[in-house]
Amino acid sequence: MVCFNHADTPAVAICKSCNRGLCTACAVPVGNGIACRDQCEDDVAGLNSVLARNVQANSQSGSAWSATSGLYSLMGILFGVWGWTSNLVPLILLGAAMLAYGLFLGWRGRAITRAG
Repeated sequence: MVCFNHADTPAVAICKSCNRGLCTACAVPVGNGIACRDQCEDDVAGLNSVLARNVQANSQSGSAWSATSGLYSLMGILFGVWGWTSNLVPLILLGAAMLAYGLFLGWRGRAITRAG
């Protein structure tokens, strides 16, 4: 691969914004990436900022998964007990479905937060 701006110079990096090959004279490091000098520096800085916010949001999403899982599980237990004591099969089925969904959300939330 050769530099986009200098056809006779080999590329040593790829711009994180425009994906063009860059030589050492054209490449400038911007945080966690390389950008075209005087062209894509602001774009790459913006991309780095978005990525950092996504990592932070992903690490904070575990509490939302846990709360939702707990709510569905609790409601499933309550509906199941209410259906059992009232001898109402639809409430027992609703409770079982909500409990199963709550457990699924808890399992899925753990997998997502571990991956992030």
